Amino acid sequence: MAGEMRGDVVARVEEELPGTPLLVPFVHCGALVREDTLEQMRERPRGELLALPSSLQRVDDEGREYPVTYSESCRAALAALYTGASSGAMP
Repeated sequence: MAGEMRGDVVARVEEELPGTPLLVPFVHCGALVREDTLEQMRERPRGELLALPSSLQRVDDEGREYPVTYSESCRAALAALYTGASSGAMP
């Protein structure tokens, strides 16, 4: 279905990936960068919920999985972190 979420990608803040970010900044370096009305704040999560596949909008025992992956940049950062940790070096 068009507009339906098919999965999430955990990415670094500086990455620009296709799709719509789930988290949007309101403050950056102490400055307000976005102003939404209370109604807009209410509608955004409602719209996000409706964009989920219908089987994920219900709380039941189906156990359908929703794919969540890491971006290549996150994978590289995690690999470097684990490599440093296993060698005893501090990241």
